[in-house]
Amino acid sequence: MNSSKIVREIRYLTKSINNQNKLIRQCFVKMSENKRTSDLRIVLKILFTDSPPVIEQDIINRLTDKSVLQKLESKYDEFINKNQDALFSHELIEEVLVIRDNILLRLGRVTRSEKIYAYSL
Repeated sequence: MNSSKIVREIRYLTKSINNQNKLIRQCFVKMSENKRTSDLRIVLKILFTDSPPVIEQDIINRLTDKSVLQKLESKYDEFINKNQDALFSHELIEEVLVIRDNILLRLGRVTRSEKIYAYSL
């Protein structure tokens, strides 16, 4: 493959990624939180075959099982580590990190609640 063909291919791929980013941004403009979560779920499923479940904040706040929270956090960490560059290029990293961070916060709260309960016995 000659260098001019490689350069054309790189330009084409860059333009394609930029166009995808524009479409994704348009999908997220002026949406409620539930709608945005639903759209994020669709976008991640289209772009990534191994995406973790997209969970809304109120559902995360209702989870009380530490093992479920730990598994979710692990799935998100693996997904972010594996797809970090692609998430950055599609400007989705913030939304995914927010969900992962909410899971971690909930896990910390559940752990503290268990410790308080154990001390009260």
